[in-house]
Amino acid sequence: MKKITMAVMTLCVLVMPIQPRGSKNNGVEFTKSSQALGDTRTFGIAIGDVDMDGDNDVFMSNYIAPSRLWLNKGDGTFALSDQDFDIGEVHDAAMADLNGDT
Repeated sequence: MKKITMAVMTLCVLVMPIQPRGSKNNGVEFTKSSQALGDTRTFGIAIGDVDMDGDNDVFMSNYIAPSRLWLNKGDGTFALSDQDFDIGEVHDAAMADLNGDT
């Protein structure tokens, strides 16, 4: 249940309008990041721990540009994965742990 809660929190942080620095929402503080993961061609996101390091990573499905996998560095920033997802017109994405190895 803890991982599901973390995924929902991450999703909220990515898609919610950013509140002013230092504002609080139920004891959780939100601050604006200078890093942008998507753009206007991003149609969907999937969040999960792809590299099994305990941090939720983000897959961005893009309509025109290649889709991207961003790996969570654990310090509030993400690094672009070396994997190539050169497929076009991706409208959505989902992640699941099919073999239960997490």
